[in-house]
Amino acid sequence: MSQRGDWRHRTVPLWLARVALSAVFLVNLECALAFLLNPVRYVPNFEMSGLGGRVAVQGFGIFILLWIVPYPAAIYHPRRQMLSFAYAVVSQAIGTVGETILFLALPPGHLLLRATGLRFMLVDGTGLLALAGAFLLVWLTAPPGSIPHQRRELEITSMGRGS
Repeated sequence: MSQRGDWRHRTVPLWLARVALSAVFLVNLECALAFLLNPVRYVPNFEMSGLGGRVAVQGFGIFILLWIVPYPAAIYHPRRQMLSFAYAVVSQAIGTVGETILFLALPPGHLLLRATGLRFMLVDGTGLLALAGAFLLVWLTAPPGSIPHQRRELEITSMGRGS
């Protein structure tokens, strides 16, 4: 393969990963800000009301902000920041699985709550598929030694050989 083709083979996956990470990050950020800045709009969707409902929805916004902490580092360089990228994928998986369990445990009725849960499951599940696919693409196209843990393994192996 030519050097130019090799460059594309290694760079395109990074940009595809940045697009996936950025899209999921922005959707989550928009949701967090909406919950923080206009919680009253969302309180009924969680079958809550009053001050308690408002504060709970704002708390959801804070939780979402905590959830997306690893994204900026992973967006900056998905390959060099594979640990942040992995945290983003795992967080997305935990959210998707947790939301699915909650949704399936809801008793009949509760239409607003079910619709809200379904929206979260669909959005987060789609994000999970995008992130997991991008993670695998970056991982599988990484040149030897380009991922931090690979460098450590190479250094340990080299030290053992007396070089």
